[in-house]
Amino acid sequence: MSLRYYFGFAIMKETLFKQLKVLRFSEVDSTQLIAKKLAESGQECLVVAESQRGGYGRRRRSWFSPKGGLWFSLALRPDIDAKDLPKLQIAIVLSLVDFLREEVGLEAGVKWPNDVVVGKRKICGVLLESKLGDKVEYVVVGVGLNVNVDSFPENLRNVATSLLLETGREYNLRKALNKILERFSFYYRKVLSGEVREMLSKYKRYNVVIGRQVLLELKNGVTVKGTVLDVTEDNQLVLRTEKGTLTLSDGEVDLVR
Repeated sequence: MSLRYYFGFAIMKETLFKQLKVLRFSEVDSTQLIAKKLAESGQECLVVAESQRGGYGRRRRSWFSPKGGLWFSLALRPDIDAKDLPKLQIAIVLSLVDFLREEVGLEAGVKWPNDVVVGKRKICGVLLESKLGDKVEYVVVGVGLNVNVDSFPENLRNVATSLLLETGREYNLRKALNKILERFSFYYRKVLSGEVREMLSKYKRYNVVIGRQVLLELKNGVTVKGTVLDVTEDNQLVLRTEKGTLTLSDGEVDLVR
């Protein structure tokens, strides 16, 4: 399959991202911050780093980003309405689950709203940041995938894992990136065309919280207990509680053992 090379990385010509400006760094504060700055200037780009000093996830929580992981951000300008932005989040998360299942052989799942897990441990996180009007002006998709990370700080050892720890094998980061982008290109096209029914059905099938009893911590610190009934096409959680049914767009989920 034909490849185009940029700064030592290759992007498949068959993907929608073949014309992206690609920036590769040995170390940065955050690929997300660089991609956001370029997005503000009107550029689409892919930013990849071997390590990050200040990687972050949702709610600006610190993200452990040593060498051996796949840390990248995509700045895109999709021609979609703002209301369809959650479908892009579903698209990238599903791309990562597909990669882990089909290429690595791991039984990966989705932990709402944007974590990819293997068993009870997080192997990947996704972050979407955007500038919106009626339409999406730009969106920056950040991905942190623990690939060849062989150890974690003490506070993460019981909650995080990597491809290396799960399989005992090291993986080529460039090939992993290409495989993920290939899948994301497929789902990205579906979002742009509005043909998302099968994608959403698959996303629900892989979501480990549906049908489970959970504790959900809201932004204001309040914790709600209930059973997850569904995840909507807008990536909202439908939760049945003692006081009724809630539909929520954000929160931190813990499965009740």
